[in-house]
Amino acid sequence: MNILYHGDGSDNIRLAIRVDNGAETEVRLDTQQGPHALALHMDQAVSTLQIRLVSGRWRFQGIELPEVSTAAPYQLDVFAYPGATMAGWARSDLAYLASWFAQPRYDLALIAFGTNEGNDPNFNPPAYRELLSQAVGHFRQVFPQTPCVLIGPGDRGI
Repeated sequence: MNILYHGDGSDNIRLAIRVDNGAETEVRLDTQQGPHALALHMDQAVSTLQIRLVSGRWRFQGIELPEVSTAAPYQLDVFAYPGATMAGWARSDLAYLASWFAQPRYDLALIAFGTNEGNDPNFNPPAYRELLSQAVGHFRQVFPQTPCVLIGPGDRGI
């Protein structure tokens, strides 16, 4: 498993990591500017992972789980990007975001977005259409070869 983080080049970053309530292990991270991955090698499945910042400033990006070693017919990754109305994709720094995904390895992306839109009394369909087009266009720049299915919000709400 990899702990993904961003180095900002300014701090001495130290973490204390505990797996399944075992002993805490302190690690010093690479602080060079840009994306990094701290590899954790495990002999068995992990139930809980606790991470404590000991010193410095730490910008956590996520956890990358290892590929399934069996011949499973499907593997599902959840790539959660917070932000109502897909605004995160529309406003993201694409070069930086793409640096985390150097290997295009997805056979299909299901882009699902929200229920926030259905309950917004100030919902503006033309503005939303523009934002959605920009967001999907940005997704296509980061994952140009990945087919995607766009799943919109339900018609509930206002």
